[in-house]
Amino acid sequence: MYGQHWYDSALRSLGRTGLSVMVTSFTARLFGGVTKEERLSANDLCLRCKKHPQATKQFDLWSAPDVLVVHLKRFGSSRALPDKIDVFIYFPVTGLDLGDVVGERRVARDLKAKGVDVEA
Repeated sequence: MYGQHWYDSALRSLGRTGLSVMVTSFTARLFGGVTKEERLSANDLCLRCKKHPQATKQFDLWSAPDVLVVHLKRFGSSRALPDKIDVFIYFPVTGLDLGDVVGERRVARDLKAKGVDVEA
């Protein structure tokens, strides 16, 4: 541990500089691609009628887990051979708020913004 962040001391000994991910933007980077709305393509057929629907799909998180496991990508594939990624990462051990990505809280916040009285 290094302060309140996960820290890889091996990278420190190598003198690597890296990317500092702020707590507020960490959740957006972590869940942004997963929870983003996606338009279905022409290859996505309706299983019943076999037509191409004009539709979108979106994954949402409806509750926060007690334990969050994050798998960090360790290798890139920019060339024919994989390259090890040696980017320095600050990971927030405390203060990680999933309120912006957890569905029920996000829906309640959006309703409050529209002036609807919502119980907490």
